[in-house]
Amino acid sequence: MVLGWISLGVISIIYLGYNGVFLGAFSFAIIRNHGLKPVLTGIIPHGIIEVIAFLLFATIGFESLRCINILKLNSKSEQELRYKVEIIKLVSIFLFATILLVIAAWIEADISHV
Repeated sequence: MVLGWISLGVISIIYLGYNGVFLGAFSFAIIRNHGLKPVLTGIIPHGIIEVIAFLLFATIGFESLRCINILKLNSKSEQELRYKVEIIKLVSIFLFATILLVIAAWIEADISHV
């Protein structure tokens, strides 16, 4: 998340792409060798929530571009106000994504089965 913010979102894109390729290849191999049931019972229950959480974390990585635009386009007093609003948004997104990730981890550990 921090690297995504520093890299203006580039690391976030790479991370999401890597996870997408890995999840696709892993799911394909499981389906080919064991059928669809392990994917439906082992990956899907927690995977949907986990992907949403990772997308929200990646969203935070793209916020550095917005912060740069705030600096360029606004006066000093507007910058301070906009930064406060942006910080509240980022903290809200972070907390919501963290809660989703904890829920996904609980589902993966206690509910999902192969």
